Amino acid sequence: MKLKNWFSIKLISLWIISLIFCVNYIWAWANSLPLDFDQYMANINANLSTNIDDWNVTNVIANYCKTVLNNDILVEDNVIHLAKQSVWVYIVCSNINAGMKSSFDDNLIKYVKTSSWKELWIQDLYNSDPENSDSVDLCKPWSNMSYCKIEKHFPKALNQILNDYVNIKQSTIYWLVITGGTDDIIKNQADLFSSKYFNWLEICKENTTRKYPQTCKTLQKYINNMKKLLNKIEILNVGAIQNDADTKACNINNNSNIIMCGLYGDSQDSLWSFVNIMYNELFYYRLFVDYYTMVLNNHPEILWNNTNQSQINEIIIKFNNEYLWSKKALSISIRMLRDVNFAFPLHIWFMMYSEELDWFGKQLMKIVTPIYTLYDKFRNVQKPK
Repeated sequence: MKLKNWFSIKLISLWIISLIFCVNYIWAWANSLPLDFDQYMANINANLSTNIDDWNVTNVIANYCKTVLNNDILVEDNVIHLAKQSVWVYIVCSNINAGMKSSFDDNLIKYVKTSSWKELWIQDLYNSDPENSDSVDLCKPWSNMSYCKIEKHFPKALNQILNDYVNIKQSTIYWLVITGGTDDIIKNQADLFSSKYFNWLEICKENTTRKYPQTCKTLQKYINNMKKLLNKIEILNVGAIQNDADTKACNINNNSNIIMCGLYGDSQDSLWSFVNIMYNELFYYRLFVDYYTMVLNNHPEILWNNTNQSQINEIIIKFNNEYLWSKKALSISIRMLRDVNFAFPLHIWFMMYSEELDWFGKQLMKIVTPIYTLYDKFRNVQKPK
């Protein structure tokens, strides 16, 4: 009886040890996975709600930057959210504290051409002395920024980033991989487009059997207009992104270069990869708006001294309206790109088909007279000449 009890105790002990081992293994495995949305937001909110020694706009933005850059990657509905590869976060945070640049992805730093607030017109100039021509920038990070209208400047920066993304992505529909060049280079781009969509047929080549001069001319016009649009890109460095797209493979995963993949690199599902980078920007902008709204309600003293609740409400409404406008514009842009991606090659194909019909008609006219003469002879072989 004692021996039986001894074995029972040993079995229970082994079962408990095995259970503890399994729990620890599952816990370690779960911690190695990307954070889900609720856990990610819980970590963010816990860090954002920490006390700031000196409540002012500059410190609030700096606290936001420090928090989002120190948090792990978030994967939600196959969309990768990563602050270190957000251009909007980079523009905001690198100007607040230049030391934060080291926290960003090296590729992103290379891809951003313009990040200075002054160059992007994120400034509010004020001249306290009419006799003195020097103006004070109320959006200088070294000040407390209490008079800086970030509710106007930050949404504008976001919209410019999204606009750059859309223009660059639109250029890939034309297979445009240059931002300048001569007419010969534009012809080569047209041939690159036609060979991609029409079984390696180069419609602008001089030595081809079938020529499509009107289609070639029209396609070159489209590409030239797109080239001019690319030259107006303000924030992103198109050349640097294109160079990486030519030399680096792209597979969407937790370590992806999501900007390059979204604009050039992912040939499997390029539109979804593009949506990823757009929503990545929108996500961190919305996160800042929610955080800044909470701070304004709890610490209105961060703004000018005579701020009242109605003024705070106006700022919050301005932020939210700009967010809704950006989200609507984003939806329209994605739908437009999807439609153009499908319809533009068909448009070019129908132009080629029209030229084929025109060519066929001209060739037919050359043999119509002999055919009619022969037909007339066959109808009445005894008809005199």
